[in-house]
Amino acid sequence: MSTTHEWIYRHFKELVDKYAGKYVAVGENGIICVGLSPKLVEEEAQKKSRGKKVSVILVPKREDLNCLL
Repeated sequence: MSTTHEWIYRHFKELVDKYAGKYVAVGENGIICVGLSPKLVEEEAQKKSRGKKVSVILVPKREDLNCLL
């Protein structure tokens, strides 16, 4: 598992609580940027991360997770 995926795993509840329904770009040390457009989030994250590994995810809404419980 990559460092960014590990960070997402460890902070998943926090992501759902704060950013449900939004795209979040995560780097090795945490959140880089948040937005409603995956393309714009990716572009901004690439600029800010200066070529380092970035993961962009759509954070699910809490009600979308109910089927998983």
